[in-house]
Amino acid sequence: MRPLLLSTLLLALSCPAFSQGWDLDSQGGVLGAPVTFSIEGDANRPYLLLFDLAEQSTPLPGGQAALGIGVRFLGLAAGLPGFVGSLDAQGQRTIPALLPNDARLDGVRLSFQAVALDVLDTVSNLVRVVGMPAETARPTLDALDVPITGNGAMVTLADGRTLILPALSPVAHLFDPRLEEMTSLPLPCPIPLLASATPLPDGRVFIAGGLGVDGQPTDAAIVLDPSVPSCTGFQMSIARAGHAASVTGNGEVLITGGFEILDTTGILQLFAGLRASSELFDPITETFRAGGSMLEPKALHTATTNGAGDVVVAGGLTLIPIVNVPFVSNTAYLWDTASDGFSFIPQVFNTGRMLHSAAALDNGRVLLAGGVNIDFTAFLNSGDPADLAVASVNSGEEWRTNIFGGTFTHVAGLQIARALPAVIALPGGEALVAGGLEITLKGDLSEVTINPRGEIDLYGSQSFRVTGGLTVPRATPFGRVLDNDGVLILGGGGSTADLYRR
Repeated sequence: MRPLLLSTLLLALSCPAFSQGWDLDSQGGVLGAPVTFSIEGDANRPYLLLFDLAEQSTPLPGGQAALGIGVRFLGLAAGLPGFVGSLDAQGQRTIPALLPNDARLDGVRLSFQAVALDVLDTVSNLVRVVGMPAETARPTLDALDVPITGNGAMVTLADGRTLILPALSPVAHLFDPRLEEMTSLPLPCPIPLLASATPLPDGRVFIAGGLGVDGQPTDAAIVLDPSVPSCTGFQMSIARAGHAASVTGNGEVLITGGFEILDTTGILQLFAGLRASSELFDPITETFRAGGSMLEPKALHTATTNGAGDVVVAGGLTLIPIVNVPFVSNTAYLWDTASDGFSFIPQVFNTGRMLHSAAALDNGRVLLAGGVNIDFTAFLNSGDPADLAVASVNSGEEWRTNIFGGTFTHVAGLQIARALPAVIALPGGEALVAGGLEITLKGDLSEVTINPRGEIDLYGSQSFRVTGGLTVPRATPFGRVLDNDGVLILGGGGSTADLYRR
């Protein structure tokens, strides 16, 4: 049977148009670890899963279809367990394989396709697998056409591709994880500086506030529908910049705090523009309603929805209530979706932080990581901005819910203090903390450190540990777990993107 199979598929006739009809996907890519392929096609039809180093048109006998890869390894593929077989009654098949732990495969691209064996009239899409050691990052096969200098948002589309929406850019990017290819496309409604960009459950993106063309906070809000694409404009109750937003358990978007006015004529004048109010946007009715207010105003904070559907609003630049003394907040308020309001008493954590990052873990908890702290003590005595001491933070805080609302556990041990790292939740209650901006600044400029960083820390079980670094330093990166188990990290400078695997 196998010699006949080999001789049949190696017979090349005329070159027909490339034909696709089956769906092929893969998960994994770590050397010495499993790689799983899944085929969806016609019920009960026989298949062969092929791979090659070369991508080229290879006509199949009968002239009804052509492969997009070579067939040099056809004999090897035909002898591998599961690479020859039949789809089940639902037209599906999962094929487990092992990527050899061979250093010679590090960085090698293998291209896979499935073909229907009975008539040779149907082939699948192409899938690329690049071998790499565990807990490392490498550049994606394709780079960005337009560099991403800041952060942004990502949305996974129904077909598994990832839409990348950079801040301050008229260009979006579409990443295909099967091929590691980037495609640029116009972004009809760019994300302003200090705006929030919140993916909605239905695949749209809610963009709120930020700085307008006059350099002041705006009350404008937009719903971007990537499927059209289209942008629909709305108006919030007040202007907001440096606020935070997150989708609550009932599907509304909670928008909290921010600057309503940005007065940069002095430190105390800047704090006067902070707001403690909130509002909610319903993406179904596309209407706003007022939310409650926190005890203290906040900006440059985070808002993260926990496993119960409530929102943890943490840290930020603020004023101590009643006395109105500026400080960097070490408090968090819980928005309780069921009662439709904030907890009256805030929860306190160890280290005040703003410009930090946060992620909801799959165990229902919330991780805060990095950030910036400012010591206002000397400034409040002298009134001289030269006495401000600014430094990035090298720790995290883990929130978990309890009968009193919630509590924090301080977690030390980031490799280096940094602000605005990418915090990306992983399965098993873990997370990556990648890149960020190392900041040390004294008001008199006698000490200034502002460096993008490339370190990655792996968080789990209330501790950080060192893992492989980014391929380039990234000042304000962002990332997302892909459908193929990889983690895409980009932004913060340059036209490259990193793919990390555990």
